[in-house]
Amino acid sequence: MTAALLLSAVLWGQLPAQVPSAPVRLSASDFAKAPHRVDIWSHWRFQAGDEPSWAQPEVDDSSWLELESLLRDGNAPVSDARVGWFRLRLELDPELVGKPMALGFMRAGAMQAYVDGHLVMSLGSIEDTLQGHEATVDLLGEFATVTFHRANPVIAVRFSLTQVQAASRTGFPGGFAGSLGPDVPARASREAEIHSVTRLYYFFIGLAVALAGFHLLLFIFLRDQKAHLVYGLSTLSVASLSVFVILRMLPMPLTPWLWCGLGFSVSLLALSVFGLRFIRQVTHLPWNSAEKVYQAIGVLLLLVVWWLPMWVAYLYSSLALLEQARVVIVANCRRMQDMWIIAIGLLCAVVMSLVQMLPEMLGLDESWMDNAYIYGFMASLLSMSIYLARSFARTHRDLEHRLVEVRMLSESTLEQERRVKSEEMLRVRLEEENRRQGLELEEARKRQEVMEQLQRAHDELHETQAQLVQSEKMASLGQLVAGIAHEINTPIGAIHSIHDSLSRAITKIKGILEEEAPQLLEDHRKLSAMLKVLDDAAMVIESGSTRVARIVQRLKTFARLDEAELQEADLQEGLQDTLLLLHHELKHNITVHTDYGEIPPISCYPGQLNQVFLNLLVNARQAIDGHGEIFVRTQRVEDKVHVSIRDTGVGIPQENLRKVFDPGFTTKGVKVGTGLGLSICYRIMQEHHGELRVESEVGVGTTFTMVLPIELKAPQP
Repeated sequence: MTAALLLSAVLWGQLPAQVPSAPVRLSASDFAKAPHRVDIWSHWRFQAGDEPSWAQPEVDDSSWLELESLLRDGNAPVSDARVGWFRLRLELDPELVGKPMALGFMRAGAMQAYVDGHLVMSLGSIEDTLQGHEATVDLLGEFATVTFHRANPVIAVRFSLTQVQAASRTGFPGGFAGSLGPDVPARASREAEIHSVTRLYYFFIGLAVALAGFHLLLFIFLRDQKAHLVYGLSTLSVASLSVFVILRMLPMPLTPWLWCGLGFSVSLLALSVFGLRFIRQVTHLPWNSAEKVYQAIGVLLLLVVWWLPMWVAYLYSSLALLEQARVVIVANCRRMQDMWIIAIGLLCAVVMSLVQMLPEMLGLDESWMDNAYIYGFMASLLSMSIYLARSFARTHRDLEHRLVEVRMLSESTLEQERRVKSEEMLRVRLEEENRRQGLELEEARKRQEVMEQLQRAHDELHETQAQLVQSEKMASLGQLVAGIAHEINTPIGAIHSIHDSLSRAITKIKGILEEEAPQLLEDHRKLSAMLKVLDDAAMVIESGSTRVARIVQRLKTFARLDEAELQEADLQEGLQDTLLLLHHELKHNITVHTDYGEIPPISCYPGQLNQVFLNLLVNARQAIDGHGEIFVRTQRVEDKVHVSIRDTGVGIPQENLRKVFDPGFTTKGVKVGTGLGLSICYRIMQEHHGELRVESEVGVGTTFTMVLPIELKAPQP
């Protein structure tokens, strides 16, 4: 078996299957084709223990365990013995008897080989391994010249079992692998294989390092091109992996050999991680959650690689290769530019790997395709480098095209500037003229704004003046009403007093006449009639004086000049006072309907609210042409009091509803109204934190609704 086949067995665990126990039959034709050797690692008989007589050909080994000489976890014998014996029976054609043959062994441990009881090869020291010294691992193998003197020779191998498990955990089965062939051709082919493999690996390592250095330099000068960095790191991982493969082919103690295996696993995992990241970067496809987890698993495996069996790294790298192939297929399906170059490289890597492995698994002649997978990896690396170079060249070419376009645009711009130069002065003059006109317009606009501000100030001053005049009128009216009420109180008091005296006098006269001259009253009817007239006159005086006193009291209540502070007041009492004050205006043609609900006294300025009542009732009276009705209603709605005054007058058009509260707006005509009544009412309602709503329909009437809070806090001084 060639060195490539052994390396494949080391890396992939592909070993020939066992066949039923029988002597291994060899003929001259088996050695006619290159590499002129036959691998002998199956059909061995094994017995644990150390008995020197087991090297003799006549020993009966039919009861021994049959297994492969490459010991793995699955077929390694379970025994406490530290040494074991392997025996293999051959059946040679007569022309091979008596001819010198080359017997070679590649092994992971110390061993001694016997042919028909004679020691022909001693590799390592079994006694040293029994004392705790490390065994030597030799994958290149050593040859010894042997001559078989009979057609049924027996090859016996005494082997140290102390470090079989330590070698197996790195992916290489413990034990040994033997080969047999003609002496000179077998040695020559083995040496040629070694030189061919080493030259190929050296060339591959040099190519990988050169590509990595080139792209890392590109990344140093073009920091935004991170694909060159990832490609350089993945290519260095391939180079280090190849270095560890060559190192593991050299004879060395087990511990350094295990460290080389660890380096091989680290390089393989790093190659998988960087390779997948490179494919993702050049395709610009978004990472999904599964791929992020996959990358995290790769980093985790790198941290715990010392405790991992080799097959885990192989499995992860195989899945990484499949994922790279999937992403490249998706990119080509989406027609990404130049992605077919990477696809060809990956296809070569997959095909060459299959060309390497399939003949070995099928037992065919694979000498013509040794190390085919190396060429596949070379093709993959070169395709990725070509893709990056093509991308760089395309970017450079695009930049050149852009520079040409910029140069053409610059020339065109210069030509346009030459044409524009002649028009520049004219444009400057036009701009200056426009600027001057703009300044004039700006000055005119500012003057207009000043005029508008002055007009607004004048209007506001006029409104304030009118409001002050109206307030002074109301205050004077209140003082006048209060003065009249005070002056009337004196004669009313006298009338009340004389009425009381008159009533008592009439009562005494009637009592005296009824006691002393009852007959006189019956005989003189005129006297009785005169007494009746006096009684009626007293009653009329009492009724009139009481009514006048009530009117005076209502006038004083309406004026409320002594109640300028915030206080609680009964709105219904204020409404009644206002209606009494307007009785002379309403008594002939107007019917007033009152509907007072259960409302509490509220915090307010009573005099101001009486002014609102007066204005709304006067407006309602003036809106009625001829006979009509006025409805006054009070009610409580949650924490507010509603006072509505509705008339059956002419109504207000919809276009005027939004202007009824504007100062100066009136529909009463010249010298009839000032247009300030509703504006003052609106301001008073705002001071009370209330609302004044209006609803009207032409020909039906108008309703004004006052909404007042029950609790009103006095403003802070």
